[in-house]
Amino acid sequence: MGRKKLYSREGVIEQALDLFWQKGFEGVSLKDLERQTGVNKSGLYKEFTSKEVLFEQCLLFYKKHQGDTLQAVLFKAPLSLDNIFTFLESSYALTGPKGCFIINTLRENTISTDAVKAVIADYFADLRKILMRVLRDIEQAQSRPLPLAPAELTELIIMIDSGACIMSFGGAQAHQMQTAITSLKTLLSRKD
Repeated sequence: MGRKKLYSREGVIEQALDLFWQKGFEGVSLKDLERQTGVNKSGLYKEFTSKEVLFEQCLLFYKKHQGDTLQAVLFKAPLSLDNIFTFLESSYALTGPKGCFIINTLRENTISTDAVKAVIADYFADLRKILMRVLRDIEQAQSRPLPLAPAELTELIIMIDSGACIMSFGGAQAHQMQTAITSLKTLLSRKD
């Protein structure tokens, strides 16, 4: 009879996520994971089979929870462009690790399994769908078109968000991001 598991899979993923987010995939050793999660190496391998699989599970966990948070921010009533600006401001206002875990994974570019690539592609596909939907709903609520088509504005917002995440990791100041958001607000408030 095997020993009873003294940890939860989700708890290990959450703890490992914090570590991977701070140090990146390459910066985290198995010893670090053992220390952080309280699970020994054999337990980690039994549960996840490899460090790569644990990392992929961290990305999936982040993607799901980030998606829930995004929808709560973007679809908050009353529906307006302010929701978009709040979303963008959150890109550099994160406490703890800097920036978005998905963007940091892209920036690190040291693990590129098909599973990781698929999670990242799905994250951006989901983000595009959410942004397109909220922008179309905002247009409808305003009874007038936005200054840019929702598809074009979606790509601009994703680029600003991705840039903010990268820059926050590189030490950019909040006022620099606020300048980009203010410029976007100016662009979107045009009525010509």
